Amino acid sequence: EQLRDALEKNQQWLVYDQQREAYVQSVVARSLELEQQLTRQQTTPETTSEATTSSPGTEKQSELKSHYDELVFGLQKDLEIQKDQTSRAQQELSVREEQALKAQAELHCQRQQVSKVLEEMSALQRKYEDKCGELSAFLIKYDEKIKELEE
Repeated sequence: EQLRDALEKNQQWLVYDQQREAYVQSVVARSLELEQQLTRQQTTPETTSEATTSSPGTEKQSELKSHYDELVFGLQKDLEIQKDQTSRAQQELSVREEQALKAQAELHCQRQQVSKVLEEMSALQRKYEDKCGELSAFLIKYDEKIKELEE
């Protein structure tokens, strides 16, 4: 009895599986058909309006078509917006990169100028110290001469 029940249930599952497979195949076929229609509509937008007026269809099909047309239009609009935003972002990035390169070049020039100024300052510092040494030597000689004169 259990074996018969199992065989009967197995048979029911096989029937269900076949029905489900047929349903899935019909859904896939319908999806492909809709994708092909969408592709044709996208490639020839002028003919879509003529096709809807000349082909007889049910109200539900026309509603679905209208809905899909709205979705396609919305997606195309969103795509264009995304393309525009991407283009603007790329342009802005190019401008910023150019500004960064100019700033780096200017920074490099300023660093070179600072190095030159530091070298000049160091040379002037050495000259100052030399002159101070000479002045000290002259002051010492001056003091000696004054002492000589006083004596």
